[in-house]
Amino acid sequence: LKYASGIMPGDGLADTNDDLYMRGFHRSAVFIDGFRVSGNTGIKFMPANIKQVEILKGPATVLYGQAEPGGTLNFIRHKPHDKNMARAQVAAGSLGKNRYSADLNFAHRSLQSRLIIAQQRQKTSGDTGNINRELVSPAIHWQVTERAQIYLNLHRQHNYQQSKPVPQELTSNAGWEDFYREYPGRSPAFDSRFSLITSGYNFDFNDDWALGID
Repeated sequence: LKYASGIMPGDGLADTNDDLYMRGFHRSAVFIDGFRVSGNTGIKFMPANIKQVEILKGPATVLYGQAEPGGTLNFIRHKPHDKNMARAQVAAGSLGKNRYSADLNFAHRSLQSRLIIAQQRQKTSGDTGNINRELVSPAIHWQVTERAQIYLNLHRQHNYQQSKPVPQELTSNAGWEDFYREYPGRSPAFDSRFSLITSGYNFDFNDDWALGID
């Protein structure tokens, strides 16, 4: 997103969510397959489950309801398809960064299912460390008839990270002794769990008209 015009990344809440500015306006939410997700979930969505990103600049409340004046951001997730597939990826980088993912798709007649599993770890990144992000996302698509379809999707993600220790003189002056006392021998941690279940029914009347219920 940092390479898209009019979009500037932000810091978020201690780098725990996908924070950004669009045309100078701070975003308070993103959309996943058209569903609005609040910006205070404490989750950075992992790219293993994202097929593409839609960017609609400018006011778009007529189309998406509540949204920011700067624009709307919509993540399109991977969906089951009609071919069997198995794919795995492993990546490593500096600062102790490791990333693993597996993508499995099974198709049998009118029923297709897909399972995406991913994990990302990093020892240090700026003011945070011991970063661990885990994703499990199963999806089912059923072609009931030639015109009717039913789908079900689960997105479950767990984010964990620790802040780097703050010097004692700073914590004493700020009155944070009680806060740090709850974490003996280590710095405070951030732990967030996010689950999103979506389902829908689509019926195609003809090539021009269709009914969708989400």
